[in-house]
Amino acid sequence: MGACFMASWISWPKEKSFDDWYAAAHEAIEKVEWDTLKEPEWLENTVDPDMLPHLQDSVDALRQFLKEHLDEIDPDSSEVGSGCMGDREFIVTGGMSWSDDPTEAFTNFNVVNAALGVLEM
Repeated sequence: MGACFMASWISWPKEKSFDDWYAAAHEAIEKVEWDTLKEPEWLENTVDPDMLPHLQDSVDALRQFLKEHLDEIDPDSSEVGSGCMGDREFIVTGGMSWSDDPTEAFTNFNVVNAALGVLEM
């Protein structure tokens, strides 16, 4: 089995900033519940199986878990690049993978994206 390239990104409208996206993400997390997650199956297949029932049963635990991953997203990290396409700005991370996440930032991006999807701002 060979390696493959994996990438994950977060984007926001060009007239906004990463800080605006970050504030909107924090606000969205305050309202999230397991049944409102954009991709719960992704979290079900990714989160430690011992932790999963706790996240599914406790909205406070779920929100804390998501906030921890959100707070780890650093657009200035050496693992993160940035760019602009059309009317969107974005940060991106990724790399070669042999079935594991290629960067720590990738894990954080994917957890937040699985929970919130693309934020309307």
